[in-house]
Order: sequence, then structure tokens, then C-alpha cells
Amino acid sequence: MNFSKAVLVGVLCSVMQKATATVLPLPADLFRVFDRLAAPMGLEAVYGQRFPAVNPYGSYGSTYVLDFVRDPEFKSSVLFLARRKHPDASSPSSTDAVSLVHNFDYVLIFAVKKNPDDQFVVKDVLDNGFGLMGMSLYYGEIGLTAKEFRYLDSGNNISGQELDRRKLSTPIVISGEASTTILLRYGNRWLEHVERDW
Repeated sequence: MNFSKAVLVGVLCSVMQKATATVLPLPADLFRVFDRLAAPMGLEAVYGQRFPAVNPYGSYGSTYVLDFVRDPEFKSSVLFLARRKHPDASSPSSTDAVSLVHNFDYVLIFAVKKNPDDQFVVKDVLDNGFGLMGMSLYYGEIGLTAKEFRYLDSGNNISGQELDRRKLSTPIVISGEASTTILLRYGNRWLEHVERDW
């Protein structure tokens, strides 16, 4: 399947409206929860002025996605963007887009809770150079086979097997200026497909 930006923008806009309609109202302290989860690792969640309106990567979407894992063990799931300051950052307090890109390293934090009244618990930190990019959930058919994905933790391609759809999360689309990445949670591992736009 070709995820050209022209098609993807329209699809994601409608998906984001649908997702917003189903998950709102969000808890008022959602971003404080993200910061609380990130702080023990020397990280802070990305939101507000930490995420530029005009992204130099050409990215769009949100800095987090909610409830995309279909595992019945988890009542709720979240994947959110977090950052840590470079030790040699020239102007770490600046909020212009170029400074935000170059003064920080970015990771994705995956957290879950098993019961509605539980606190979120961090399960994974994805430190694969995703950068300052937004993400969206994709509710359609992605049309990719197992061999077109690789395991994020090892970089190995998936070969000789079909994916059990019952273990797949809702696809997460991360848009960028030169590529589109699709992430899937598969059981307790992450799968990635990167489509270059050049």
C-alpha cells in the first residue's frame, strides 16, 4: 500500500476527528501524568510549546495516542513523545522549531494500566531516532504483509510467518518530511515499516 501524503492527510484528518470524538473529554491532568512517567528517566513529555505548530520535519498529528492496544490484559494504553536535553544544547529554553529539533533527543514512551483506577505503568521506551514528529492512529486496512515489517528491537525482518491479527494493535502512523513510519504493537514486541517518500 502506498501511503502518499496527499491521501494520508485526508484520511488522518477524518480519523483524528473520529478519535477525538470518542476519547474526549480527556483528564485535565493527562500531560502531568505523562511528565510523571517520563521524569524518572530524565525525560519530559512533549506538548504545548514543546511541540511547534509548524514542524520542520513536515510532520502532523498528535504527540500521543491513546487506547490502541487490543490486549484484553490492559484496560488502557498510551504512547507519547518525550524528550531529553542534549548536554551541549546551545539554547535549551528556546521554543523556535529549529532549536526544538536540535537541542533535544526524542523517544516514545509506552505505558499501560490493567484496571481503570490504576496508575499508568511504563512498559517500553522506544529510542529509535523518531525525532520531533506527530503521530495518529490509522483505523483502515494498511495492506502490508508480515515480510514488509521488521522488529524494532532487533532490526530483523519478519520472515516465514503470518501475523496473528488478534495480537496486533491499531496501526500508529508517524509522518515525516521524507518518510512515513507505521508502528504496530504485536504481542509484547514492536513492529516497524518505513516508507520513503523520495
